[in-house]
Amino acid sequence: MPRNINRDQELRKERTNDILKHAVELFAQKGLEATKISDIAKKAGMSHGLIYNYFKSKEEIYASLIHLNLISFKEQLEELYQTKSPKELLEGIVRDFDKRKWNEAGFHYFFVEQIINSDAVNLELKEALNRDYDEVLAFLSKIFKEGMENGEFLPGVPEYHAHYFLTVLQGTIVFSSKKLPQNIYGYTMLSYLYQ
Repeated sequence: MPRNINRDQELRKERTNDILKHAVELFAQKGLEATKISDIAKKAGMSHGLIYNYFKSKEEIYASLIHLNLISFKEQLEELYQTKSPKELLEGIVRDFDKRKWNEAGFHYFFVEQIINSDAVNLELKEALNRDYDEVLAFLSKIFKEGMENGEFLPGVPEYHAHYFLTVLQGTIVFSSKKLPQNIYGYTMLSYLYQ
C-alpha cells in the first residue's frame, strides 16, 4: 500500500506539537537543566528514542519553543499596533502578560543567548531565533520611536528602550513565578520611560 505523504506530514506535525506541549510544561516546572528527554518522552506518551526522530536534543526542543513564542509575540505586537497608541500597547502587554498565548511557559527570554550559542541546537534554528529576536526588537524600537515622536515616552535611543522593555517582561516572569504582583512591577518599570 503506497504511503500517504500528506498524512505522514500531518502525523509528524501532530507529534511535534505534542512533544512541544508537554515539554513546555516540564520546562516551566523543572527548568531547562533538570528536564530530561526521558521526562518529555514519558509525559508525551512516546518512547525515548522516538523523540530523537523529531528533535536532536532538549535544547533544540527549548529553542523551538522560543522560536514559536517570539513569532507569536511579534504577531501580538503587530495586531495591537493597529488599534493602540504606543503607550497603550506596552501597558496592555504588561497588564495581560500572563494571559497571552506566547507566554505559555513564562521563561523564554532567560535562555535565548545560551540556546543561540549551544552546540546542541542546529545552525538553521539558531539563525531563525536570531532573526525572530531581531524582528521583535526592531518592531519594539519602531513602537518606541513613534511614542517618542508623539511625546508619550522620554527621548532616547529606541533600541535601548526596546531592550529595557524586554527586561521589564523578564521581571514580570520572575515576579509571576514568585507569586508577586507582576502588574505593579511592570507598570512601575514602564513609568521610567514616560514623559
